[in-house]
Amino acid sequence: MYVEQVDGSSLVMPTRGDALYYGNGIVSRKPLYELSERLLKSDIIVLDVGDCVRDNPEKSLTYSSVPKRDRWKGRPWAKDTLKQMGVVAWDVFRGRIWSLEEIEDFAVDYAENNIVPYLTNGEVEELLNEMPLIYPGVSGVVQELKKNSDVVIISRGLKETTKHTAEELGIDEWYPRVVDKDELAVSLLMERSARSVAFFGDTWHELEAGENAKVYGFDVVNVQVLKELVLDRRADAGIPQSWKGLERILTFH
Repeated sequence: MYVEQVDGSSLVMPTRGDALYYGNGIVSRKPLYELSERLLKSDIIVLDVGDCVRDNPEKSLTYSSVPKRDRWKGRPWAKDTLKQMGVVAWDVFRGRIWSLEEIEDFAVDYAENNIVPYLTNGEVEELLNEMPLIYPGVSGVVQELKKNSDVVIISRGLKETTKHTAEELGIDEWYPRVVDKDELAVSLLMERSARSVAFFGDTWHELEAGENAKVYGFDVVNVQVLKELVLDRRADAGIPQSWKGLERILTFH
C-alpha cells in the first residue's frame, strides 16, 4: 500500500486484513503516480453525492425540517433515529442496527414523500442553500478531471439535491434517484464507446458498479471516500472526506 502524506511523501503502510491506517492523505493499492494517470485518462468520471462530495444532503434536509414542520405521523421514533444519522441508528421496534444504506434510503424516501411535497419553492431553495458544504478539494478535483473526461453525477438522492450539487460543481450531466447504478453506468459507457471509467463513492453501490463494469471489459478505477479506517477490498484507492490530497496530486501531475 502506498500512502500520500500531507507533506507529499509516499511510504508503504502496514495492513491488518483489509484495514489500513493512514493520516490525512490518500491510500492507494498502486503508486500514486499510476493512480493519478489512470484518473486523468479515464473517459468518464462517475460521482456520488451523499457522503461522497458532501455530507448526505437528504439526512440534513430531513433533520433540519423536523423542528419546522411536524410530519412524523405518530412516529416519534423516527425523529430519534434521524438524530443518530451518520453514526449509527437503532430500529427500536426490531432491535437491530441500521446499515448506512438503510439510513440513507430512509432519509431520501421520507424527504421525498413527507417533506418536499409540502414545501413552497422558496422553502425548498432555503433548505438547499443550508445543505452541508461541498468537501474541501472536491471542486478542484472536478475541474481537473473535466479537462479530459466527462464528469457525471449518478445519485440515489433527490432530484433537488442532486441538481443543486451538480450546479455548484459545474457538472451538466446528472442522474437522481438511481437505484441500479450498474446498469446506468454501463449504458453510458457503451453509448460513448468509452474504454475507461472512475467511480467515486462511499458505499458498496459504487464499488459494485465498478466491479460490474469490469465484467464488460472496461478499465475501472474505484475510489472510495472513507468514513472509517478500512479500505474495501474492491477499492483501488481511498481518500478522506477532504479531497485536498487528491487535488494536489492531480494538479501537480
